[in-house]
Amino acid sequence: CDVFCSSLKDTAKHREEMWEFLKPCLSSGREYEIRFALVMMLGYFTEQSYLDRSFAVSFRELQKTSQTAQLLILGINSRIRASRFS
Repeated sequence: CDVFCSSLKDTAKHREEMWEFLKPCLSSGREYEIRFALVMMLGYFTEQSYLDRSFAVSFRELQKTSQTAQLLILGINSRIRASRFS
């Protein structure tokens, strides 16, 4: 998943379209779709303009997912928050 996501370089040119594509992945309830969306967010959506939106979406969906996915989401959100202050 991580390697595949890093190969999607055109995401940088089409962020809004990709953002709209990722939102349903986050709310799918399927761990690998959620992971894909989160890895994409971590790789391409760490600018301030997307951070608040990504936190809102991922925390809202956190309640609907399995414990493993919840831990993954929390870890990624912690990483993104840490990058805001470095």
